[in-house]
Amino acid sequence: MKKKIEIVIILVLIIMIICQLYYILSLKDDIQLKDANCEAMQTQFALNIQNIGRRLDGEISVQDTSKQVFKLSDVINGNSLICRISERYCEQCVEHATSILIDHMKEFEISNVLIFTCSNSYRNLKLQIKEYGLEDYKMYNCSELNIPIEKTMFPYFMVVDSTLTVRTVYFPTKSTHGTDFDYKHVKMIYDKMITK
Repeated sequence: MKKKIEIVIILVLIIMIICQLYYILSLKDDIQLKDANCEAMQTQFALNIQNIGRRLDGEISVQDTSKQVFKLSDVINGNSLICRISERYCEQCVEHATSILIDHMKEFEISNVLIFTCSNSYRNLKLQIKEYGLEDYKMYNCSELNIPIEKTMFPYFMVVDSTLTVRTVYFPTKSTHGTDFDYKHVKMIYDKMITK
């Protein structure tokens, strides 16, 4: 009988140790995710300081998918969420940024969302639309927006008002891929600044 009690105690101790190890490993994952989120937010803060309040040049030419050329001031009507991508950016980063819109399409009123890409050719523009599933969105080819965030060479979101003033920018990062971190932030920006 004493032997059985000792075996049960040892088994209970082993189970407790395994549970504690699992808990420690899950805490380690949580800490890593929080560190990545903190790093992402530091980047966001700096980018917002550099870009908020800047006014886009309304004379910048943009071209739609049917090759019609417009002035930037003609395509931005009211507060708009802009997703900026480019064929020069990291492909996984572009895929991650566009997936925020595609995976949650019902959460964003398509008429309030514009996608500006920088593509070397009309053919590449069409390929981007198909590759990222952007057929339902208004997409324009635009070589340069002339604001500091363009130098990052990564996809970003921004809200621009009817005066073409940048109200906020958001820079999704691959470090948060697989979480809803970026979606929640873009959705919060959209809800607060677009749909008010």
